[in-house]
Amino acid sequence: MVPNGIQPDVITYNTALSMCSDDRWQGGIELLQDMKAAALQQDRFSFNTALNSCEKIASWRVARDLLKASGDLGVSSDTITVNSILNVCAGWSHWETASSALSQMQRRSLQADVISHSSALAACSGRWVQAGVLLGRVRHAYIRTNVLTLNTVINCLEGDPMSEPADKMAGWSWALDIFATMQLQRDVITYNSCITAARPSNRWQLANFLFRHALQNGLRPNVRTHNVVLATCAADGIWRIGICTLGHMHSDGVQPDVITQSSVHNALAQSLQWLHATCILLETPARQSNLVLYGAAVSSCSGEGRWRIAVTVTAAMLRRALLPNAVICNSLISACEKSCCWVQAIASMNIMSDSYVRGQLADFTITCNATISACEKSSQWLSVVSLLRRLRSRGLQATVTAENALMNACGSQERWKESLQALRRMHDCHMQPNLTTFNAVLNARERGRIWKDAVQLVAKLMEQRVVPGILTGCAAVAAAGRSTKWQLALAFLPRFQADLVAHSSAMNACLSAQRCQPVFVLLQELRDGSVKTDTVICNSVMAACVISRRPKQAASILYDVQCQGLELMASLS
Repeated sequence: MVPNGIQPDVITYNTALSMCSDDRWQGGIELLQDMKAAALQQDRFSFNTALNSCEKIASWRVARDLLKASGDLGVSSDTITVNSILNVCAGWSHWETASSALSQMQRRSLQADVISHSSALAACSGRWVQAGVLLGRVRHAYIRTNVLTLNTVINCLEGDPMSEPADKMAGWSWALDIFATMQLQRDVITYNSCITAARPSNRWQLANFLFRHALQNGLRPNVRTHNVVLATCAADGIWRIGICTLGHMHSDGVQPDVITQSSVHNALAQSLQWLHATCILLETPARQSNLVLYGAAVSSCSGEGRWRIAVTVTAAMLRRALLPNAVICNSLISACEKSCCWVQAIASMNIMSDSYVRGQLADFTITCNATISACEKSSQWLSVVSLLRRLRSRGLQATVTAENALMNACGSQERWKESLQALRRMHDCHMQPNLTTFNAVLNARERGRIWKDAVQLVAKLMEQRVVPGILTGCAAVAAAGRSTKWQLALAFLPRFQADLVAHSSAMNACLSAQRCQPVFVLLQELRDGSVKTDTVICNSVMAACVISRRPKQAASILYDVQCQGLELMASLS
């Protein structure tokens, strides 16, 4: 038109604007700029058409800028203009701009209709407090609402960013109040939204009630309704309701999908209902099977320690050409661990890592640690050493937990040298030992009767400011006592959460050095702490009385022994 000398007018541009819908909204913005450059008066139709073209795709900032530009040019907006702005805000959940647009309608004496408020409510997604304020405006203005308004209001609870349980509970109660008080014909979407709002509050009873209420009102719940109820039950581990809901789906002719099956299996896995989980899995068509289903079935078996069922489920998954992930591998090995089947745990890891899972596990260290734990419980220290070597051969760093497992396995087999090597390796790798590390090494030293090294280890523990526990205190005092370091044994007691065993070890250390007075002091400490003595303590005190020739105190101890119904050693009675 321009080459022929014909200049486009406002009607021409408006016609072109009407053709810029959806994915061509940038062209509409450019046409508005061209109109401004051509000194053509942009009217309400121009801006409304441009806003309508960018409702579904453009950012809320674009819509806001268009509204501002129309106001700067003195173009009066109408309800259609603001509704277009609100639709964009709803798509981007930008409630601040939506609220500002509604206020602008009020200032310009424009009549906001049900579409305006429904769009503004949709922009409040995840912010039920702001939605409640807008709904109050709707009711105050006596605007007729519809079921879309109700559904939008309840949907505001989905994706709520608030994390406080009290806020979630208040929001759910608010949704239920809206559901009960708004006298509208509810549809399936309404029930879906309300049941979904119940999920963060773990209200499976009310979710099930709403599901039954929908059936009583003659509505036919769809697959989403069933899935939401199942997910709520799965969060609480209510597997029986999940099974009943699944039965309703079959009787109503609703085809379950992968989400349905996964929710049922999650409920069964949390309740450790391995039999139901495996039966449903076997009935699931191959095309609907996924890693979530198999993972839930294996997890339900791992809780019960039914490693044979877990192995069978994993084998079925492999036959369906589904590769196990780290979660399934670890669940399978955990089932073997709880049954002390360390051989099967190693075999499972070998098959998966060599044939199927190589390069697919996010962290092979986790799987190896689970296998190491299974070997540790069976005191298979050689297998633990082999697994740690295998871990390092892949260029992976062993964790403190894995090294602790090696020390525990070595300690149970009196392999104190290997536990010392593990401790040195941790030091060389700049790994920070924890309390479990020291307890494991102390246990190995005690079994190997390496008292001197044990005392030095306790001193090192204090230097590193590791918070000791009861087991550490007992082992430390026992090590000091057996190395004839009775002064050190007494010094250790105030530093640890020492119990009767630690006091008994300290008393024995003092008796070995013919030091009787500290024995009586320790006895008084126990009495001041209202700690009830046992046979071992009484025997130690009686021995101190005999050595120090204190017949009166011996008679008092003998009286306490008789009152408590304890028995003394034959040589002391």
